[in-house]
Amino acid sequence: MLQQDDFAPISTKWTSAGYNAHYKLGEHSISVSYGGMCYGKGFWIRPNGQTDGTFEVCVWNNKTDETVLSPEGDEVHGWMTLEQVNDLLLHYSSDAHIIKV
Repeated sequence: MLQQDDFAPISTKWTSAGYNAHYKLGEHSISVSYGGMCYGKGFWIRPNGQTDGTFEVCVWNNKTDETVLSPEGDEVHGWMTLEQVNDLLLHYSSDAHIIKV
């Protein structure tokens, strides 16, 4: 499950600060980002107390260094919900242990 504590700040002199979490899942790695120039705004708490958010995700094969394309054919999966990111992490971690990098 994606958690706020998994993220570290990223910034460059050209963009506003963003945040990234990196997971190594067996043969694949997943980068989850938000803020800055990313296609995601991060976490928020809904009025009913539920946590949600939007995130930018990139998945790649560690052996071949090839990006796993989104269903739309893009290298970056943008504006993914918290639930979609967690589903993606579960999909790639089904036969691997999650290592936070």
